[in-house]
Amino acid sequence: MDPNDLVLAEVVKDAINAAGITQKEVWKHVGIAETTWERRIAGAKSFTMSELFRISEMVGVPSSELVAKVEGSIKAQVVS
Repeated sequence: MDPNDLVLAEVVKDAINAAGITQKEVWKHVGIAETTWERRIAGAKSFTMSELFRISEMVGVPSSELVAKVEGSIKAQVVS
């Protein structure tokens, strides 16, 4: 498992919760199977850019902001 995928999965989960929507709503909007979603949201597989763009539409957060949160989290881990 890539640590970056784990961090992105957490960022996506937080954004979904903050938006007040369900993961099911998101994976249906993204257009992927539930089993694929489960692997992505567990950090076992990477989200594609297309999926990330669709997720950002659903949660109302620019994809660049989601990526920036991942970068910030990774940098914080390196420093500590």
